[in-house]
Amino acid sequence: MAPLTTHATRKPEIASPALQELSRYFRISSRSHHGLVFMTELAKEAAAGKPVSIRTIARRVRISEGYLEELVACLREAGIVRGSRGRGGGYTLAKPGDRISMGAIVRLLDGPVVFAHCQDPTAVGKCPAEEHCTRRHFFSRLKTAIDRELDATTLADFV
Repeated sequence: MAPLTTHATRKPEIASPALQELSRYFRISSRSHHGLVFMTELAKEAAAGKPVSIRTIARRVRISEGYLEELVACLREAGIVRGSRGRGGGYTLAKPGDRISMGAIVRLLDGPVVFAHCQDPTAVGKCPAEEHCTRRHFFSRLKTAIDRELDATTLADFV
C-alpha cells in the first residue's frame, strides 16, 4: 500500500511560462472585488429607497472605510452612484441595478480584462512571441467569453 501524501508534503509544481503569464492576468483584483461587494450592498438597499453610508457598508462587509471611500469616489465620478450629504445622507445607485453590469464596474475600477500581453493596452512594446504565438486565438476567445459574461450579469442578478 502506497503511503498517504498530504498537501503539505507534496513538492510544489513549477508552472510553465505560459501558465505563469496567464496567472499574471487571470484574476479579479481586490479593488474590483471590493467594488462589486459595495455595489451589491447598495443594490440591496435600493429597494428601501434610502441612501446608505459608507460606514454602514464598511462595517457590514468588513472592508476599510477609507478604501471604500476611494472606490466610491471613482464610481461617483463615473455616474454609477450618487451621494448626498448631511443627516440621512449617503449613497444610492444612480440608475437601476438591472442597468449596471459587472463588466462596467470591473473595467471602471481595473481597466479592461486581459489574459495576455497582446491584449493589454497598457503593455509596453510588442509581445516577443507575437509572430509565432499559438495561444493568441485561445486567449481572444477566452477574453470574449469573460467580457460577455461580465456584461450580461447585472447588480440586479446578485440581489
